[in-house]
Amino acid sequence: MLTGCASSTPPSRAPIPANLTSPCPALDGFNSSSWDDLMQSHLKLVIQYSECARKLKTFNDFANGISTN
Repeated sequence: MLTGCASSTPPSRAPIPANLTSPCPALDGFNSSSWDDLMQSHLKLVIQYSECARKLKTFNDFANGISTN
């Protein structure tokens, strides 16, 4: 009878890095009728989305055991 295996502890997982668990920043509102302001706001939104999407992909890779290096 194998009783030594019955009391083994499950393998521990590495802690999730703090930079991957912080929420994405809130989006700024837009209240202008200027096309230039609209373009600046759009560019800022694209950058924020890209950073958040990259962080989410890194988190998912980490959670699935894929190297994030």
